[in-house]
Amino acid sequence: MGFYGNWSDSKVFDIGWYYEGQDVLCNRYPNVLFTNYGSSYSNLGLNPYVAEAYDPAHNVLSPNGDGYLDMINEIYLGMMRAAELVDFTWTDEAGNQLFYEWYPYARKSFYMNGYGICMPLAYSNACAPYDFKNPDGSYAVANNDRVTLTIDAFLDDGELDDGIADEADLDDRVEVPVIIDTEAPKLYTDEIAYLYNPYTDGRRLEFYVSDNYDIAAVVPMTEAGVAYEYIPVDVKPGEKTLVSIDVSKYDATFRIAVCDYGCNESYYEISFAGANNVSFDSFYAYRRYSSPVIGGYLYTTDGLNGWYSFEDASEMLQHTLPV
Repeated sequence: MGFYGNWSDSKVFDIGWYYEGQDVLCNRYPNVLFTNYGSSYSNLGLNPYVAEAYDPAHNVLSPNGDGYLDMINEIYLGMMRAAELVDFTWTDEAGNQLFYEWYPYARKSFYMNGYGICMPLAYSNACAPYDFKNPDGSYAVANNDRVTLTIDAFLDDGELDDGIADEADLDDRVEVPVIIDTEAPKLYTDEIAYLYNPYTDGRRLEFYVSDNYDIAAVVPMTEAGVAYEYIPVDVKPGEKTLVSIDVSKYDATFRIAVCDYGCNESYYEISFAGANNVSFDSFYAYRRYSSPVIGGYLYTTDGLNGWYSFEDASEMLQHTLPV
């Protein structure tokens, strides 16, 4: 088999990407962008709560130090060819460089019998992941910022003999736009509606949620943190969206987590049964702070955002004043 044409024109990085799933077509190894996710990992652009297709609009990171989607902590690149230089650069929306690291003499991915795969280039072999921090420990990015990860490859074809890697020498490039989102979604506790059907003894809860960017899921759960279900929500940035859930089979006291694509989460507790020394004939809700819904222990602070009472649970009511 021969190659015809300019040797510098053929691609360096493999064409397959992790989000193409089981049907991914790759010659060596699919390219993968890993994000930290507690003691495990996730992949950029996927929903951390609900199985859904990859969407580049969901390339969200939340650098806040909670251990969930703070950064891209590993990159695998299927290397079709050996490269003299692979560059990793983060830039802000204005094009200012936030981070730069280079990987010299990256070898072509080759089959390793012990692993049974063609081994990809691993970013962690070049440097530590970029945590979006300045040297003084402050963050170099803010909520709602747009940043871009650019990965450039330069072949060992003599074009870098002048010691300068510029656009004219570039042989392959990957660009990954990322949204910075460190703001948790909100559930509007002053607009909760409780609907009761006396004929079926059915109970339904309706409420509005919003986020500065996008909501990945609303998660009702037990007091112990076990999810009843994961509900996808379609919202527009900054706009309120109505969520309606059947709570007939839920415990008398349960929680609702509102979660976005950066694993920023707001927690709320709902009680129908007079818990926390309140009236047995009233319905209450208050905001609750907690660790992430999937990965950690739940805890409550003393700084509750206020109780909201619904004086009679036998009909649809809305009550906006805290008790």
